[in-house]
Amino acid sequence: MESTSINTSVMTARETLKRFRDALTVALQRANATDRDKPAETLEAAQSLSSENVKVLIIYLEKLKDDVGAVEKQAEAQQKDIAERNAQETAHQSWKDMQARKLALQKEVRSKNVALKQRIDNLRTLRSDLWTLSPPDDAED
Repeated sequence: MESTSINTSVMTARETLKRFRDALTVALQRANATDRDKPAETLEAAQSLSSENVKVLIIYLEKLKDDVGAVEKQAEAQQKDIAERNAQETAHQSWKDMQARKLALQKEVRSKNVALKQRIDNLRTLRSDLWTLSPPDDAED
Protein backbone atom coordinates (compact mmCIF):
# COMPACT_ATOMS: atom_id res chain seq x y z
CA MET A 1 0.00 0.00 0.00
CA GLU A 2 2.83 2.39 0.88
CA SER A 3 4.61 1.33 -2.30
CA THR A 4 1.60 2.42 -4.36
CA SER A 5 1.56 5.88 -2.78
CA ILE A 6 5.31 6.22 -3.35
CA ASN A 7 4.96 5.26 -7.01
CA THR A 8 2.06 7.70 -7.33
CA SER A 9 4.21 10.48 -5.85
CA VAL A 10 7.02 9.76 -8.31
CA MET A 11 4.62 9.68 -11.25
CA THR A 12 2.99 12.93 -10.10
CA ALA A 13 6.39 14.60 -9.85
CA ARG A 14 7.31 13.39 -13.33
CA GLU A 15 4.01 14.57 -14.78
CA THR A 16 4.44 17.96 -13.09
CA LEU A 17 7.93 18.25 -14.56
CA LYS A 18 6.63 17.40 -18.03
CA ARG A 19 3.73 19.87 -17.77
CA PHE A 20 6.05 22.58 -16.51
CA ARG A 21 8.53 21.87 -19.30
CA ASP A 22 5.71 22.05 -21.87
CA ALA A 23 4.38 25.29 -20.35
CA LEU A 24 7.85 26.83 -20.41
CA THR A 25 8.32 25.80 -24.02
CA VAL A 26 5.01 27.44 -24.96
CA ALA A 27 5.95 30.56 -22.97
CA LEU A 28 9.31 30.73 -24.71
CA GLN A 29 7.67 30.32 -28.11
CA ARG A 30 5.23 33.12 -27.27
CA ALA A 31 8.07 35.29 -26.02
CA ASN A 32 9.97 34.72 -29.24
CA ALA A 33 6.86 35.46 -31.30
CA THR A 34 6.32 38.66 -29.30
CA ASP A 35 9.93 39.58 -29.89
CA ARG A 36 9.38 39.15 -33.62
CA ASP A 37 6.18 41.21 -33.53
CA LYS A 38 7.90 44.00 -31.63
CA PRO A 39 11.47 44.16 -32.80
CA ALA A 40 13.97 45.14 -30.14
CA GLU A 41 16.04 48.24 -30.57
CA THR A 42 19.04 46.11 -31.45
CA LEU A 43 19.59 42.51 -32.41
CA GLU A 44 21.85 42.02 -29.37
CA ALA A 45 19.08 43.21 -27.02
CA ALA A 46 16.63 40.74 -28.55
CA GLN A 47 19.17 37.91 -28.30
CA SER A 48 20.01 38.76 -24.68
CA LEU A 49 16.31 38.81 -23.77
CA SER A 50 15.76 35.40 -25.34
CA SER A 51 18.94 34.08 -23.81
CA GLU A 52 17.88 35.30 -20.34
CA ASN A 53 14.49 33.62 -20.79
CA VAL A 54 16.22 30.42 -21.79
CA LYS A 55 18.56 30.64 -18.78
CA VAL A 56 15.61 31.11 -16.41
CA LEU A 57 13.78 28.21 -18.02
CA ILE A 58 16.84 26.00 -17.74
CA ILE A 59 17.24 26.91 -14.06
CA TYR A 60 13.59 26.05 -13.38
CA LEU A 61 13.86 22.79 -15.29
CA GLU A 62 17.03 21.80 -13.44
CA LYS A 63 15.35 22.56 -10.12
CA LEU A 64 12.34 20.44 -11.05
CA LYS A 65 14.61 17.67 -12.27
CA ASP A 66 16.45 17.76 -8.92
CA ASP A 67 13.11 17.67 -7.10
CA VAL A 68 12.00 14.63 -9.10
CA GLY A 69 15.34 12.96 -8.38
CA ALA A 70 14.92 13.65 -4.67
CA VAL A 71 11.40 12.19 -4.71
CA GLU A 72 12.68 9.10 -6.54
CA LYS A 73 15.49 8.64 -3.99
CA GLN A 74 13.01 9.05 -1.16
CA ALA A 75 10.72 6.50 -2.83
CA GLU A 76 13.60 4.02 -3.16
CA ALA A 77 14.52 4.50 0.50
CA GLN A 78 10.91 3.99 1.57
CA GLN A 79 10.64 0.86 -0.56
CA LYS A 80 13.81 -0.51 1.06
CA ASP A 81 12.36 0.26 4.49
CA ILE A 82 9.12 -1.50 3.56
CA ALA A 83 11.02 -4.53 2.26
CA GLU A 84 13.12 -4.65 5.45
CA ARG A 85 10.04 -4.33 7.63
CA ASN A 86 8.31 -7.11 5.67
CA ALA A 87 11.38 -9.34 6.07
CA GLN A 88 11.43 -8.69 9.82
CA GLU A 89 7.72 -9.43 10.10
CA THR A 90 8.18 -12.66 8.14
CA ALA A 91 11.10 -13.69 10.36
CA HIS A 92 9.10 -12.87 13.48
CA GLN A 93 6.12 -14.87 12.23
CA SER A 94 8.41 -17.82 11.44
CA TRP A 95 9.86 -17.60 14.95
CA LYS A 96 6.35 -17.55 16.44
CA ASP A 97 5.39 -20.57 14.33
CA MET A 98 8.50 -22.45 15.48
CA GLN A 99 7.75 -21.59 19.12
CA ALA A 100 4.20 -22.90 18.72
CA ARG A 101 5.54 -26.10 17.15
CA LYS A 102 8.07 -26.45 19.99
CA LEU A 103 5.32 -26.10 22.60
CA ALA A 104 3.17 -28.66 20.79
CA LEU A 105 6.07 -31.12 20.69
CA GLN A 106 6.82 -30.54 24.38
CA LYS A 107 3.18 -31.22 25.22
CA GLU A 108 3.25 -34.41 23.15
CA VAL A 109 6.45 -35.57 24.88
CA ARG A 110 4.95 -34.88 28.33
CA SER A 111 1.83 -36.81 27.37
CA LYS A 112 3.90 -39.78 26.17
CA ASN A 113 6.03 -39.64 29.33
CA VAL A 114 2.90 -39.81 31.47
CA ALA A 115 1.65 -42.77 29.43
CA LEU A 116 5.01 -44.55 29.77
CA LYS A 117 5.12 -43.97 33.53
CA GLN A 118 1.62 -45.37 33.82
CA ARG A 119 2.62 -48.47 31.82
CA ILE A 120 5.71 -48.93 34.00
CA ASP A 121 3.56 -48.65 37.13
CA ASN A 122 1.12 -51.18 35.66
CA LEU A 123 3.99 -53.59 34.88
CA ARG A 124 5.38 -53.22 38.42
CA THR A 125 1.93 -53.91 39.87
CA LEU A 126 1.60 -56.93 37.60
CA ARG A 127 5.05 -58.21 38.65
CA SER A 128 4.17 -57.70 42.31
CA ASP A 129 0.90 -59.56 41.84
CA LEU A 130 2.71 -62.41 40.08
CA TRP A 131 5.23 -62.67 42.92
CA THR A 132 2.40 -62.76 45.40
CA LEU A 133 0.75 -65.61 43.54
CA SER A 134 3.94 -67.55 42.97
CA PRO A 135 7.00 -66.20 44.76
CA PRO A 136 10.29 -66.79 43.02
CA ASP A 137 12.22 -69.83 44.15
CA ASP A 138 15.50 -68.78 45.70
CA ALA A 139 16.77 -72.33 45.57
CA GLU A 140 16.45 -72.62 41.81
CA ASP A 141 18.68 -69.60 41.20
